[in-house]
Amino acid sequence: MRERRCTIALGRPLVPLALPDNEGDELERWTHRQKTAQALALRAGIVLRAAAAKSNTEIATQLGVTGATVGKWRQRFVRRRSEGLLDEPKPGCHGRSVLLRWRRSSSPST
Repeated sequence: MRERRCTIALGRPLVPLALPDNEGDELERWTHRQKTAQALALRAGIVLRAAAAKSNTEIATQLGVTGATVGKWRQRFVRRRSEGLLDEPKPGCHGRSVLLRWRRSSSPST
């Protein structure tokens, strides 16, 4: 007797990702450019694999990250496109220039 296997998709359905040529080219450049930050190159690689209809689990295994990481960047790309892959400023961080201006203004005059 033949054994029948049934596959059931678990989890939420994935939002399909379609990349216009210009976006796909930009993401490819980000993954291959030597001066691109590693985090940005990883995010671009996640999106490129997602656009190739790979599952989050498959992408996570290939890139050595968690499924949650893949899901985060997939969703952020869907909402904000390539701009969503860029680093956002950290809350409470005003940058070094603000700190230096504060130090100069608070130092006693001589």
